[in-house]
Amino acid sequence: MRADLKRLKRETDSSRATPKSGSDASAFASSSPTQSASPISGATPALGSVMAHSSQSSSSVVLAAKRHKFGVVGGALATVAILSAAGFGVYSLLHHATASPFQNFSISQVTNSSKAVVTAISSDGKYLLTVMDDKGLNSVWLRNIVTASDTQIVPPSATIPNVAFFPDGNYVYFRKAENAINSDFNIYRTPILGGTPQVVAQDVDSAVAFSPDGGRMAYFRGNDPETGKYRLLSAKLDGSDEKVLHIEPLVYLPRWLAWSPDGKKIAYPDIQRGAFGGISFFDVDTGKIQTINFSDKNVSALQWSPGGDGLFVTYQQKGPDFNRGQVGFVSLSDGRVRPISRDTNSYSTLTLSADGKTVATVQQKALSNLFVLPGEGSMTPTASPLVVDGEHISQFNWTSDGDLLTSDRTRMVRTDVYGKNPTVLVSDPAAGIVGLSPCGTQSIVFPWGFRGGTNSIGIWRVNADGSHPTQLTDGSFDRFPVCAGNWAYFFRDVTNIWRVSLNGTVDGSDKAEPVPASAVKGAFQAGRGMGISPDGRLLAYLVEFVNPEAGSGTARIALLDLTTRTTPRILEVNQQISAGPQFTIDGKALAYPVRENGVDNVWIQPLDGSAGRQITKFDSEQILSFHWSPDGKNLGVLRGHTDSDVVLLKESKP
Repeated sequence: MRADLKRLKRETDSSRATPKSGSDASAFASSSPTQSASPISGATPALGSVMAHSSQSSSSVVLAAKRHKFGVVGGALATVAILSAAGFGVYSLLHHATASPFQNFSISQVTNSSKAVVTAISSDGKYLLTVMDDKGLNSVWLRNIVTASDTQIVPPSATIPNVAFFPDGNYVYFRKAENAINSDFNIYRTPILGGTPQVVAQDVDSAVAFSPDGGRMAYFRGNDPETGKYRLLSAKLDGSDEKVLHIEPLVYLPRWLAWSPDGKKIAYPDIQRGAFGGISFFDVDTGKIQTINFSDKNVSALQWSPGGDGLFVTYQQKGPDFNRGQVGFVSLSDGRVRPISRDTNSYSTLTLSADGKTVATVQQKALSNLFVLPGEGSMTPTASPLVVDGEHISQFNWTSDGDLLTSDRTRMVRTDVYGKNPTVLVSDPAAGIVGLSPCGTQSIVFPWGFRGGTNSIGIWRVNADGSHPTQLTDGSFDRFPVCAGNWAYFFRDVTNIWRVSLNGTVDGSDKAEPVPASAVKGAFQAGRGMGISPDGRLLAYLVEFVNPEAGSGTARIALLDLTTRTTPRILEVNQQISAGPQFTIDGKALAYPVRENGVDNVWIQPLDGSAGRQITKFDSEQILSFHWSPDGKNLGVLRGHTDSDVVLLKESKP
């Protein structure tokens, strides 16, 4: 029986490895969809289905049984006993045959500094590249895994969100920020043992992927040369011979991509309208795109399996814990995400050894604390954080009467200025609050993600006591609302500022509209928050002017008069600005965080053109948000950092 079961397993494995014509796997390999899966036109049909996959598995079992009649017919009486006693064994073998990789694995921590940003493993699994963060300055280190010896190959500099070994192991490619708001990045190349890094591609907005023959690299670029669009490009390894492979309206900009082992497809995370997440596959020969959509998962990083039958991914689950990434595997046979990690940690970035047996990733924990300073600021580098009922604070603001509003994403809580006497105003454990903006004494508006099971983040309004929640917009990713008069102003795209009436509509439909004159010619909306003047007349927001020749942009602040709605006034700004502006309490100046040597501090810039000044002197961390109390006596500053280390997941035999 054991021998027959082993033969049965081999037959079913073999039948899956070479699917018949018309199966989902072969259809994917040879497909040429007639419709490109763009965020505007909608998704093409998903790759495969669970039902079709199950049918294929059943057919394989029947075929194997016919070939091995002894195991089925050779002894009729014995068959009943075999099926009764060994039914679980048959299920286990077949289930194991269709299971995803890493059902059994060990996990080991490689670094202990809590400063790892991203990592990459070499093809032979012997070396690691790790970007280390020290107070906002990033450096690249090479580690021999066996000996645990480290060598710095790129000295501390600006933000480095991606790093990769070139397949032959001789060079390191990394993407480095060219400005403080991390909107402009260049790709650099340096020898593996160190040397002077050389720029090989400018204005790159994603990781880099290499063709399997080592001849070319691929990457994404957004808002250059056309704002509101992104491009998939390929180039030679020195950056020459850059070619446009695909142009798409910029609804979602992919930050990761991977070239298939056979060189035919480039996979990248994507979000189609109506879906929560997905993976798109660009056919290098035809230029056609096919997409897998997910209803409750969003993919951030991905890597092809060595055999090309699926992708290892990091993904986020829909809900308030969206920021907690996990590691999984997507099989092309059915397009499902199968979890590998299942814990309370978060995992970011992902690379794979050539044999597919070792995954390198970064395990991370985000930390943030709220500090309440005097309204004029403080030049003391140390301060004690405010504790609000033991709650982790991810968002905060002030009510019109000087109380604090805080959120841990699932709840909105009101306390006094000392964080005492908490009152829960809003609570939904299945949704996520991603901002807070009081509107006078009557109401509060905020972006609320996944409310009611949706896949979007819309703007909602509640009364000041948390009652009568009303949905104002149903955009896919509406954010950073501020109030003036009867309007909520917010970001929706990279071209315009949008607004919606605070009254909402009777039927709950989205009546949002772009604000006339808010678009700035030659620039795109950089997001990161915006400010409204105390009299509700002026709106200040961050824009970036595109400079295609230089491959970089220039940050400016746009000042829009909401009463006249004429062309915005453009203000010079410190190029180390790291988030959007706010108005001071008297309305005579703008305030924004400036990042120097990786540390954020609040700066004041008067509107009359006089010299600005720094009003905080922190020596660590970055500013996530800051707000003055209505009377100007207190300045709340939410600061944070991430503790993270490299871990290895190694597949082991059951």
